[in-house]
Amino acid sequence: MDLKDLRAEIDKIDDELVRLFCQRMDVAAQIADYKKANDLPIYVPSREREKLMDVAKKAYPKFQEKLEICQNLFYGYDYSDFYDGSDLQRGKTITGAVNFIMSVEKEEEKQCFIKEALMLKQSLSLCSSMVKEKMRMEAAFFESVRLTIA
Repeated sequence: MDLKDLRAEIDKIDDELVRLFCQRMDVAAQIADYKKANDLPIYVPSREREKLMDVAKKAYPKFQEKLEICQNLFYGYDYSDFYDGSDLQRGKTITGAVNFIMSVEKEEEKQCFIKEALMLKQSLSLCSSMVKEKMRMEAAFFESVRLTIA
């Protein structure tokens, strides 16, 4: 497949996502009508939390996978100061990481990192309620590096 074909595939998937989301909104409206007709509460916070947790549970393994890929791409680079260092140390750690991944012999790793770090960010947005603070900080580190080099 060439780039045009891949983009066409993404466009088809986007169209399907929009169609499914619209279908979901229609069903949600029907549920609201049913609840009104049967004198039931429209908004049930526990149901919303349950649905959000379902999404998070499905996205969490993808988040873990992408985090591990990013960790492996930075094998040999110590970024521990990002967790508990001062703001200056964090900045220096990000700068060092940029230099680490931007080295000439790492062009392929750099391209892979940009892609994987973006997917890490996207998966985190779906499962953030399940992610421990240290993993969230590590994802923030990788996102800082990605934004600097992208």
